[in-house]
Amino acid sequence: MNALLTDLTLFGVFLLVGLIIREICKPLQKIFLSASIIGGLTLLAMGPQMLNLVSIPKSFNGFSGAMIRFIMAALVFGGISKDKLISYSDYMMVVHSVYGFQMALGLGLGALLCSIWPSLPTGWGFLAVQAFYGGHGTASAAGSVFKEVTGSGTYIDLGIVMATFGIICAMTAGMVVVNIGVRRPTI
Repeated sequence: MNALLTDLTLFGVFLLVGLIIREICKPLQKIFLSASIIGGLTLLAMGPQMLNLVSIPKSFNGFSGAMIRFIMAALVFGGISKDKLISYSDYMMVVHSVYGFQMALGLGLGALLCSIWPSLPTGWGFLAVQAFYGGHGTASAAGSVFKEVTGSGTYIDLGIVMATFGIICAMTAGMVVVNIGVRRPTI
């Protein structure tokens, strides 16, 4: 329990570092970059991958899976009614259609690239869809399934890398859209 508290404290400290950096650096505020991304990039820079000033606890691997449970549990707050379901149906149709197109594109691209580049891991197209659509928790879960089936531990790492790339792309595109929307005159 004490180790978990220490790990969560480190997590919180770097969230605060991200907030402080964003408050000091005005250009980061103007592009609407979130404090959590800034804190995460700061931890990445100070971690063993770059400066090796801070050791990243092993428990950080499981945080995405644990934190998503809070989000999923909060989805039903406020109750569910027929009117809410009908009002959300158009949104759900779009979300599931996008997921279906991503799945078809990922699997098709995966099959095409595996025929051209045979050393690619089996099923990486499916793993990419799970990583880009579901994030780190889903990528870890899909990677664990592939690890069980194939016996190779590289799938979890590959999924985490693809999920990180997906978040960076989504944050960049999202910041562009937000900045255009904020600067566009209202009608």
